[in-house]
Amino acid sequence: MEEGKGSGFAAAARPPLLPSLLRSTGKTQLVHTLCVTCQLPPDQGGAAGKVAVIDSEGAFRPERVRAVALRFGLDPDAVLDNVLAARAHTFEQMDDLLVALAARMAEEPFRLLIVDSLTANLRVDYVGRGELAERQVKLALFMSKLKKVQRRRGGGK
Repeated sequence: MEEGKGSGFAAAARPPLLPSLLRSTGKTQLVHTLCVTCQLPPDQGGAAGKVAVIDSEGAFRPERVRAVALRFGLDPDAVLDNVLAARAHTFEQMDDLLVALAARMAEEPFRLLIVDSLTANLRVDYVGRGELAERQVKLALFMSKLKKVQRRRGGGK
């Protein structure tokens, strides 16, 4: 409780507002839609390439990609053949998947890498204020690897 006011939350007990605000906002539906639209030709707003998905929440559903593909008039099987999705149960697995995907992306025409969700495993693997520093370091290192993958693919500085 805030000292002297009799209300509020203790500093360590403040609820995370952002994750609760972002629940049920369509993030995973956006992932499924991007898996399809990324494969469209450039003249239709796509990137004409494959998509890689690192799924840390178990939310990726091929049947939803199929439905989106049908909505765009595409063959769902052909679309799914161009989507590489992998489930990561821990942050370490996410890191390992990123390294493996980076090698594969160098050889195949991947145009999009999606990480859904970047922080979910961190919240589970590194709990509490005592592990905050380590969690932040892990996140920074992962982001650095993502930037390196982007640069190798010709995506900026």
